[in-house]
Amino acid sequence: MGDLSGPVETYAKAPNLSRAVIHLDLTPMGMSETMTIDQRFDGTNGAVMNSLQDTTPMEGDQLNSMRNNVFPRRCSVTRSWAPPLRCCHRKPWPASR
Repeated sequence: MGDLSGPVETYAKAPNLSRAVIHLDLTPMGMSETMTIDQRFDGTNGAVMNSLQDTTPMEGDQLNSMRNNVFPRRCSVTRSWAPPLRCCHRKPWPASR
């Protein structure tokens, strides 16, 4: 079995809305399709949509972690060992499908 690869898109909007879309090429596993994972959080509730499985609501530690995130964060590094961060222009918030 080989490594899986594919693009990852991340979006964030103040105060703590977020979305991550991952497209995985499954051909190294002998499958002919691409799996898409779409993780969305609206500030209170979240869900993970998987093209090969059903939609699953976020629960427990995953949901609490998303609720504790706050956007925007400062673009600065406080640890001397960390590589420098650069702020970049963000893409517009994608429309719901």
